[in-house]
Amino acid sequence: MDNDNELNFLLDFKVNNEFENQELETTSKKSVLKFLSQIGVDTRFISFHQQKIYINNIRFSKFSKKKQEIFIKRFKEIAIIKSSLFQKIANKSSKTLSNSLNINDTILVPISSNLGKIAYILLEPYTRKYGVKLICFDEDEVNDIHINRVVSLLTLNQKAENILSDIFKGNGVVESLKSDDEKFIYPFINIDEKQLNDFISEYFFKLDESYEEKHDEIAISFMNFIECIIPQYKENILKSVKYLNK
Repeated sequence: MDNDNELNFLLDFKVNNEFENQELETTSKKSVLKFLSQIGVDTRFISFHQQKIYINNIRFSKFSKKKQEIFIKRFKEIAIIKSSLFQKIANKSSKTLSNSLNINDTILVPISSNLGKIAYILLEPYTRKYGVKLICFDEDEVNDIHINRVVSLLTLNQKAENILSDIFKGNGVVESLKSDDEKFIYPFINIDEKQLNDFISEYFFKLDESYEEKHDEIAISFMNFIECIIPQYKENILKSVKYLNK
């Protein structure tokens, strides 16, 4: 690598991202992504957030151990998160996001909770894949911004509980189907809360208080019982509902 190219890696570019502009980052997002691309990493399969790189898919990103070593020599201040649990979460989430996102969507992302921050991290690569724009907000301050999509933090557990709760109340499955608005994006709809809680505990250290919200006791009791018999029951419930919706 010649000296001119070496110097180019040190240029500090302005970060054009609403969320990360709120932070005083010592290394610009643009320079990090540029360097990753130049060493052969596919940045559509990594997330960059708060001086951390999260590997969403080690194979598709081509972010090999050798390339990680090269990157760390250049950007010692950037942490690389190569969690197999996060890759599982990202893989499951991508199946929903790839089918629900449109080119150049403007997406409102709630970031007041750790779950919201994970949603942002999962969506960040789609700013490069689909050219989406992420608008982040705290739940207490929603400004009048032109958006066409909104992130819902609904998890697989919550969706399964909602469906069972409607059934036990005599509303049937139809009511659960009506609640699915196409304006909303559900990055966690296929992800069990245990996986999310395990990742939050490891990397964010504190679970969200929202997990202590009231639940339908009958639905929860039934879910606890059936989980001992059919571990994949939540996924099966969603598949059944989707089939009935066709």
